[in-house]
Amino acid sequence: MVLQTGSQFTRFGQTALTGTWCPSRWCVKLGPTLTGNPGAGRSASRIAFCVGSMVVTEQVDAMRAMGTDPSRKLVTPRVLAGIFDAAFC
Repeated sequence: MVLQTGSQFTRFGQTALTGTWCPSRWCVKLGPTLTGNPGAGRSASRIAFCVGSMVVTEQVDAMRAMGTDPSRKLVTPRVLAGIFDAAFC
C-alpha cells in the first residue's frame, strides 16, 4: 500500500504525505474487519453450543424421529439471522 500510494504522491509532488496517509488508511480498512471477527466468532460458538447441547440431550434425535429436518429447523434460521444482522448493521 505504501509503494502504491508513494508512487502516486511522487507523481504529484506530495511525497511528504505518504507517511501520514497510509497508517490512517490501514485503520479505516482493517478496523471494521478486526472488530467484526470476535463478534462473529462469539456468535458462531454460541450457535454451536446450543445445537451441541440439543444433540447431547437427544432433542435432535427426537426431531428426526418426528420426521423433520434438524438442520433446516435449527441451523438455517440462525445462519440467515446472522447474515441479515451483518448486512443491516
